[in-house]
Amino acid sequence: MSIKNSFNKAGFSLIECLVSLAVLMSCLLLFQPALKVLIQVKEKYTHQTELEFQVGKIQLENIIKELVLIRCEESKLVFEDRRRSDEIDRITIEHYQQMIRKKPGHHPLMLSVKSVKFYEFDEAIEVEVIMIDEEKHVFLLFPQKE
Repeated sequence: MSIKNSFNKAGFSLIECLVSLAVLMSCLLLFQPALKVLIQVKEKYTHQTELEFQVGKIQLENIIKELVLIRCEESKLVFEDRRRSDEIDRITIEHYQQMIRKKPGHHPLMLSVKSVKFYEFDEAIEVEVIMIDEEKHVFLLFPQKE
């Protein structure tokens, strides 16, 4: 077998392998910052949803302090505002289009909500909130009762 015939075999040369590895490394280095940004955005979004939940929970707790619970259904709470002597206002807390809102009117209390369920116990109401990112939160409210 001659030296000339051994170089004519099909396959990759060492230089071709090194060039392909260099191209692959360049692509990976270009995508690395994009992956870091993607991870940061996900962390920020998760933090934002948690913050929205906490703010909504505080708003809900503050609203019900001066209200009297009339009715607890799975999807809504009905209160009466008896602070004014001339008339009694009905206030509803309900799930509506990815938010928990207060009616009358349209006062969003908590955003990015996939579902909410209210369960009445003796002195408390258990609120189960599932956020859009599938994060589940459960907390208790202690309203005044009739």
